[in-house]
Amino acid sequence: LALLGSSIAASSNVFIEWLVKQQPKESIHLQNMQLYSFGVVFNFTTLLAKAAMEPNSPMHGPQGFFTGYNIWVWLLVLLGAVSGIAISAALKYVDNLVLIFSHAMSVILVSVASTILFGAVLPPPFVAGGKVLVLAPV
Repeated sequence: LALLGSSIAASSNVFIEWLVKQQPKESIHLQNMQLYSFGVVFNFTTLLAKAAMEPNSPMHGPQGFFTGYNIWVWLLVLLGAVSGIAISAALKYVDNLVLIFSHAMSVILVSVASTILFGAVLPPPFVAGGKVLVLAPV
């Protein structure tokens, strides 16, 4: 199951990289709008269906869709948008391998930060894999 999930994710990254590199002179923002338009349509349809089927949905709250939004939610929305633009730029201007290494390195950095800040104990296989990852580009 993990192999299937990894294969699907890798295939989609390669396909999206191919799509954005087909038109190198086209604006990255226009390409993002084209790529994410399907996701917007499907997510909006799901939101409307869920709101119609659940009478206690937050959509029926006093602020509608924005019920429960606070500064932390808006910060997550902003981080998601910046992350999407960064991923698109990586796929357009460098390579899919850079994107994969950056995701893996972010896991390592968060793990190290968790160890320092919260005293989390990392299992030995994770530490060994992290060392291999850090030394791989060398």
